[in-house]
Amino acid sequence: MSGHSLIHPLITKDDKDFSKEIRLRKKDCIEIKVSTDEEEKYLNKGYGVKSRFKNGNSDLHKKKSIGDRFEDEVWLLFKDMGFTELNKDKLKIDITSHGAERKKRKQIDVFAKAGKDVFVIECKAKEMLGPKTLAKDIAEIKDLKNRITRAIREHYGQKDIRITFLICTKNITVSENDEADAKGADIIIWKDDEIRYFTNLSKIIGFSAKYQLFAKLHSGDEIPEFIQSVPAIKGKVDGKSYYNFMIEPEKLLKIAYVHHRSPIKKDESMDENAYQRMLNKGKLKQIDEFIMKDGFFANNIIVNFTKDVEFESIPRSGNEKMSLGYLKLPHYYASAWIIDGQHRLYGFSNNEKRFSDTVSVLAFERLKESEQGRLFIDINKNQKSVESNLLWDLYGDIFEDSSDTKEIRLWAISTIAKNLNHRKNAFQGKIFIPSINEKSDIPITMSTICEGLKRNNIIGKDCLFMDDDSTTVNFATKRIEAFFDIVSESFPDDWNKGENGFLCSNSGFFVFILILKEVIAYLNYKDPKITRQKGIKNFETECRELIKPAIDYLKDLTDDDRDKLRRGTTIVQHKETAKLLMKEINKKYPDFAISKLKIEESEIEHETSLIEGTELALRDLIKSKLKEKYGAKWWKQGVPSGVKDDIDRHIQKAIKNAPWEKKELESNLEIRLDFSNIGHIWEIIKYGDNWSAFESTFVDKEQVKTHLNGFGNYRNPVQHFRDHTDEVTKRIGYDSVLWLRKCLEMD
Repeated sequence: MSGHSLIHPLITKDDKDFSKEIRLRKKDCIEIKVSTDEEEKYLNKGYGVKSRFKNGNSDLHKKKSIGDRFEDEVWLLFKDMGFTELNKDKLKIDITSHGAERKKRKQIDVFAKAGKDVFVIECKAKEMLGPKTLAKDIAEIKDLKNRITRAIREHYGQKDIRITFLICTKNITVSENDEADAKGADIIIWKDDEIRYFTNLSKIIGFSAKYQLFAKLHSGDEIPEFIQSVPAIKGKVDGKSYYNFMIEPEKLLKIAYVHHRSPIKKDESMDENAYQRMLNKGKLKQIDEFIMKDGFFANNIIVNFTKDVEFESIPRSGNEKMSLGYLKLPHYYASAWIIDGQHRLYGFSNNEKRFSDTVSVLAFERLKESEQGRLFIDINKNQKSVESNLLWDLYGDIFEDSSDTKEIRLWAISTIAKNLNHRKNAFQGKIFIPSINEKSDIPITMSTICEGLKRNNIIGKDCLFMDDDSTTVNFATKRIEAFFDIVSESFPDDWNKGENGFLCSNSGFFVFILILKEVIAYLNYKDPKITRQKGIKNFETECRELIKPAIDYLKDLTDDDRDKLRRGTTIVQHKETAKLLMKEINKKYPDFAISKLKIEESEIEHETSLIEGTELALRDLIKSKLKEKYGAKWWKQGVPSGVKDDIDRHIQKAIKNAPWEKKELESNLEIRLDFSNIGHIWEIIKYGDNWSAFESTFVDKEQVKTHLNGFGNYRNPVQHFRDHTDEVTKRIGYDSVLWLRKCLEMD
């Protein structure tokens, strides 16, 4: 490189002053050291005295302007996204015309380079949100683009450097004229949403965020110098080609992206939750640490290539269903949709081993979006790795055009949940939907809504159903929202507490959806027309009268008693609460819910009771045996540190939801095991010399491991509102429960 065109020096991540530059950029004040004689001159410029020293010097500081703070924010963002060369202080580029005698320079707010991509960035900010014209800035950049481009390419001695001109704004309402002028000049404008999107993204996937940036801005463009062929096996399944190969994570990261509602497009609106809903920052950190300890992933990362690939087979005799050869990967940004294994891949994002380690990949080619989604669901629906909220969210996208009756029912339920969240009703904005929001203080989860509707067959022919699932969606939504509007209006003090109250919580919803089912059954018995009328006025009137005794009962409870109802998390607890409230209604309306109040315990209640009793007995056994062995130090000596840490995390989460219990939860060792899971129980049993305390109960250590695993497989679907994987697993799990209960002398 010539080094003459860029006047002010750039700085790279390998420079010794790079860390200092980062520290300066993170501060919201300018700090300088001056002699006492010079102090007044700077005080007149707005500086304040931070410290005075005996040697005659003073430390002064001044709050940075909004413009300077915003420039630093953008600079740090590009640093966090993995750009390795940036400007130091203010950068000026020589834009002198050929033959001109007088030098001319253009100041650049932020200059960022990664590989052969350079971003030239102008930053504009206001303290308060409002309009501000960018016409002058757009015109100047348009006029100087060619000279700036020439200067940068001359500086690096490379003609193929790709330069992106970007105007970043903060608190500025950009006019349509400015948007149009910038687009015409091939200048990109980022507003607050775009800045926030990439800031959040870089916090999650670190340096790999720059590849998503390139995909956003250069979708369809080839990746410079990315011609990658890998040895691969090609095969076919269900008429679809697949490829199996090994590759360095850094190469796959360049073309990878995770779930979006549609492939990334240059003009697509930002969806700042797309990565949050698919990637867990804590899990990525754990994987990063696992990789640093030379951890290895044996299972495949599954992807779909959205662009054509080339495969050159090696002639050989033998299996005609599979071919060996070389696969030429698509050399386009966002051309590899990660169907499964996103955490394993993005766990390499900030790890130097992304250049040297390899991961195993199973790749499909040109799957339709619906096929991608179906494959994702098939892989993950019975795994803990993807939560049920996300699956329910996807059902609404993937199954809309399905001809399968079960799938279209899942679509209808998902759509109803989204309708409840979007429409003007008591639920508006109160349902956590992964594609819409981050789960912070949102009181009700989408999975609670959907599982409540599905498990209780609310969207069924005996309840809220019209001619088909499509017409049922609007019909059912109107009646569900009308019912819960009445619930919220009848006791607003509790509803408005959100997750800190009972009614507008996961427990409250599940309880009242059970009551709604009985209300509809009662109305159908009284007059079927009431529920099915096009207008819902009569339906609302009847619902208001029917649920009044239940609401009055709740109002008469103390806050602590209602809180106990809210903290009920199992299906059995929800059903018992619902029965309690139905009895109050039954006192006034004797024909209400007669069969429900007399019915014996159902299969799922039996399952839950069996599970909870066994789990409680296991925890009691752990406590008693450890106390026998270690005495008062049973927790300190008998429980592995990893289990202690995990339980502490669960306790802190419980304290966050119920801060008034902080003292009890943190000081009482007796209740700590209440926050343990089946995995923790096995870790304790096998820890150190603990087995000697449990051998008389279980006899065979390997049998304990096998049956605890079976118990976990049986327990988790029931406790987390999921179907059992299959009947075989369910049967094995049930047998494991019986084995454990026999050892515990429960049966």
